[in-house]
Amino acid sequence: MSSNTNMIFLIPAKELVPVRKPDGGYLSFDGEEVARSSYWVRRINDGDVLADAKAKKHKTKLAAAAKQAKADSETKGE
Repeated sequence: MSSNTNMIFLIPAKELVPVRKPDGGYLSFDGEEVARSSYWVRRINDGDVLADAKAKKHKTKLAAAAKQAKADSETKGE
């Protein structure tokens, strides 16, 4: 069994709301690969983090929204 199968990509579900890791640090707002464990499964089930495909889709939406906001602010500045 590959150790890679036990890794999942997670991002915080809410922007600017930090999610604590089991070791006391915080999950990166940009997302990161973590070892799948009961702790992270609980965070997923509680809605605190988004996993794999949902996380990547959410990041894409946030990037598009930021790009649109920047374009809107540049338009208003003219």
